[in-house]
Amino acid sequence: MNPLSKLFSREAFTSIGLMVLILLVAVQFLRPELKERPVTRDITLPADVKAIFKKSCYDCHSNETQLGWGDQIVPAYWLVARHIRQGRAHLNFSEWDKLTPAERKQKLWEAVNHTALGAMPRADYVFMHPAAKVSDKELTILKNYLASLVVHEPPDTSKINDEAIQYQQWLHTKAQSILPVSPNRITYDPNYKN
Repeated sequence: MNPLSKLFSREAFTSIGLMVLILLVAVQFLRPELKERPVTRDITLPADVKAIFKKSCYDCHSNETQLGWGDQIVPAYWLVARHIRQGRAHLNFSEWDKLTPAERKQKLWEAVNHTALGAMPRADYVFMHPAAKVSDKELTILKNYLASLVVHEPPDTSKINDEAIQYQQWLHTKAQSILPVSPNRITYDPNYKN
């Protein structure tokens, strides 16, 4: 029997397969801990908007993570755990009370813009969880909700008139003053340094 036939023998394949199986079982115990944190204050949204966020975002961006069976298997679990830690650090809907009102708006705008650009939910997450994909209709719902957050105040005519008067006074004052001209024939304010 030549050495090449020993290398490809049934016993060699069986022993290699057994070692690989033992290795796969052993690495299942090497799991980083995903800390279960309490929900301090969940985000308050209209029902349709919240349903979209729960379906597409909450597994990585909240303390209410629901891992599927495929997410539990190492080495996929290592990748999932890292994504969850990073996602919660960037945006956590379960700890919404820790953000200021301005930060909340900014995070919502950022989340919807990432979704519109196709960056969120992540492609590898959508591959394993196809129901998480945000449809065009759902994206429209999110955009309409964000548009409703913009406050449209009617213009204050007295403020506009005051600004117009101030501008006219500035123009008149500027015309009265004689500004020096640079060598390239551009006038400049010698007080520009201040």
